[in-house]
Amino acid sequence: MTNTNYGRLEALLAAHQWQEADQQTTDIILRESNWGISTWKMWGVALLSGKLTGWYEPIKQYPCHDLEILDNLWLKHSDGRFGLSVQQQIFKRIATQSNDEFRTYDAFMDEVAWDQPDRSSSTPIGHFPSEDWVQATTYGKGEPWMLSAVYMYDRIEECQISQPSSMSQTDNASKPPQR
Repeated sequence: MTNTNYGRLEALLAAHQWQEADQQTTDIILRESNWGISTWKMWGVALLSGKLTGWYEPIKQYPCHDLEILDNLWLKHSDGRFGLSVQQQIFKRIATQSNDEFRTYDAFMDEVAWDQPDRSSSTPIGHFPSEDWVQATTYGKGEPWMLSAVYMYDRIEECQISQPSSMSQTDNASKPPQR
């Protein structure tokens, strides 16, 4: 468990300031996954070895407790419309309909409208958090950019975070202790 203070994120979400909450979420994900110098060093080793693997390890090891808090905050304040578990369920449904990962990515992006600007009240289910955190963790790495999303959605499953159980726990699990 980390010492992240989710107060600012919760305040932004409670005020339905989706864009600002989205940026705050990206900042939290990058900070909590220890994205930075160590990750870039892993990327350098991967380049030198010719194996473009390992750079995603911070995402694959994201703390379950923090992931659940992030997801529950989004679920709670969006009435279940937004959150990583919502996206994971959409992605999983689409992936079962196609064995082509690029078609899956395209269909997912179309459904959550990541390639379109925020449309406020008509923003589709699963739109937030946006792809900003995904792009921030894969920019220029030569791998399909959606791999970070896939690894995060896999992590949600490993952590046993699901939309239905998260929805029933939002009142308790989304109120982390303030530190």
